[in-house]
Amino acid sequence: MKLPALRAFLDIAETGNFRATARRLRISVSALSLQIRVLETDLGAPLLARDRRGCTLTPAGRQALPLARSLAGIVGRLETLFRDPRLPIAASSNIGTYLLPPLCRRFQDETSLCPELSVADNPASAERLRDGRADCAVLEWWPDTPGFRSVVWRREPLVVIAPPDHPWTRREHLLADDLTREPLLGGESASGTGTVLRRALGERAAKLRVSMQLGATETVKHAVMNGLGVSVVMASAVRNEVADGRLWSAPLADVALHKDLHAVCRDDAETDHAARRFQTFLANG
Repeated sequence: MKLPALRAFLDIAETGNFRATARRLRISVSALSLQIRVLETDLGAPLLARDRRGCTLTPAGRQALPLARSLAGIVGRLETLFRDPRLPIAASSNIGTYLLPPLCRRFQDETSLCPELSVADNPASAERLRDGRADCAVLEWWPDTPGFRSVVWRREPLVVIAPPDHPWTRREHLLADDLTREPLLGGESASGTGTVLRRALGERAAKLRVSMQLGATETVKHAVMNGLGVSVVMASAVRNEVADGRLWSAPLADVALHKDLHAVCRDDAETDHAARRFQTFLANG
């Protein structure tokens, strides 16, 4: 398989137009068409359907696209590995948004290594590590997987959040049973918070009423501010809103809620490898 043909396929998938792609690559349309035909022959399936309006991905093309992107990304990293050393880090959404940016900057200042942070949900970030697009992943949960080394670098408290005019704000203590009496706003489904709640609350978890599944924590925060319900989030995610009075937060008095955050790299990474150095940097605080 020829790498230029693979990259040409990715360009066409983006532009939807052979002529525009040929101009970008500075080759003729006929040369571009030949590259795509050779690639389709190598793969044994048509990838693109052309008509007068442009071209679209075939079912086979849609199936091949994410793998082609992954392969091109890995090759691109290999091409610059020694000329421009960098550290690609995959982070789950809340960690990458609320915790890692200042830590990445401090690591860069201390080591002169430049972290490249990619933020997505937990499964997608873990997949970037597994397929080689990232050298280190910082995650809200990680299943023990052969070939990878995981360390818990932070135990992050989870807190209940409510609007500042909620009756809970006048309470001295908030209890786990209180959560079962209010509509609960769910966040990112793959963050692992639901698993933490089920384990901590036991049988009481069955009484929780999740009224909405809102995805991003930022969306959850705004929904809570507008009185649509209460939620359970990482304490670091609401530090600013609690400080300026837009949200109220409290831990549960009778149940300890926390989430172990993992820094993961491949087990064969050498001790002085950038990924292992970043993992140790996080673990050492």
